[in-house]
Amino acid sequence: MRQRRMSKKVVLMIASAVTLIIALPGVLMAQATPLDPETRAVIERVAKENGYRIAPGLVNSNATPFEPSVALSPTPQPEETPVVLPDLDLTDLAEYSNAGVTIQAPVDWIVENDLGEDTPFVVEIPGSEVIIGMQADSSIDFPSLLSVSLFRGQAELLLGSELDGAQLDESTTLYTQQGIPMAKVSFSGDIDGFDANWTFYVVAPNEMVYLLVAGGPPDEWALISEGVELIAESITFDEDLVGLVAAGDEPLAYADADGLLELELPAGWFVIDTDDPLFPVMAAEPEVRYVVAIGAQDAFGEELNPDLFELYNANVDELSQEEYDALVAQVMDALGESSNEMNLDPASSDIFNREGAMLIRMVGDVDLGNEAFMPALLYLDIRENNGAMFAVFGDVESALIEEDLIRTLIESVTILE
Repeated sequence: MRQRRMSKKVVLMIASAVTLIIALPGVLMAQATPLDPETRAVIERVAKENGYRIAPGLVNSNATPFEPSVALSPTPQPEETPVVLPDLDLTDLAEYSNAGVTIQAPVDWIVENDLGEDTPFVVEIPGSEVIIGMQADSSIDFPSLLSVSLFRGQAELLLGSELDGAQLDESTTLYTQQGIPMAKVSFSGDIDGFDANWTFYVVAPNEMVYLLVAGGPPDEWALISEGVELIAESITFDEDLVGLVAAGDEPLAYADADGLLELELPAGWFVIDTDDPLFPVMAAEPEVRYVVAIGAQDAFGEELNPDLFELYNANVDELSQEEYDALVAQVMDALGESSNEMNLDPASSDIFNREGAMLIRMVGDVDLGNEAFMPALLYLDIRENNGAMFAVFGDVESALIEEDLIRTLIESVTILE
């Protein structure tokens, strides 16, 4: 199997998404309690071993260490009592808005919506240890729709590489009241000694990614999970924040705002401009299990030999293995230098000829480091005088099953001069 280097831009897109899934729960934990759970657990364990009981609200990072002047007898530990929360009423709701985002929540839940644009909402349930928060990330350097597909189509990979001990319970697609697709990923298990249920809701109406994250002890989670789902499905965005376009029941003719390319979007698919000069447009299948980043010739890099378009065109009915290997090698080298390598699967890669063009398919995975690999599917569509680049991420297996539809999308793309 040949190893070639993949575009640094594409690799950074993936690495940023992995970073996102690691950082957010810690941010919300920090907002909810003065100390992170691991530190607090150590303090409580040491205190209990020495016969002291610490009240939940008394542990904070600025507390003066307590040094008893006399020996204290161990305090008897009361038996744990079952969690008792008010009955969940999903008919009596209140509406909250912040930074162009609106949600609904049960009236007896406490919603903070004055924490700034990056944290539209934090929700507290009286008497519960459940954490609920919504985070908006405008600092990402990859098209936002990609993050939805990675959570939806590669949840096991993301959880397995970063959350040791987590068990994936559900990965599905929901839709907001505005018809915007939202990836839902639920997992549970003992993570760093903390037994909990977690659910991520990931939605990208524009260049920003919004994540609603909720989690807590299993006994409490069973009582409030329907309320969390209600919040997620109630999310609406101000119209000026929605840049995602849906094809509906019929294919949709679409041109990006910068006039770089035109395409016909398959029925039910979504498309969004990325403001990325290499991949100006990103399309997603209806459930956003995978996305197709679409680039014009600039995506190939400056090293691609222009003679390639003339030498390997539709007049070449069949390439020898040597010619094929040379062609793929040149294409991969032209994608740019990066410290991350793409491992190609020669058996799955192929070349398809059609009138006036030739499509090269390259299948493999990208080495993200730390023994993590991300499946990837690349298409290079070589035309008589130009070409287009397509990078597929997410559920690559499903993309290959539906390749006829993807190839129809590819063939519809017109590069505007």
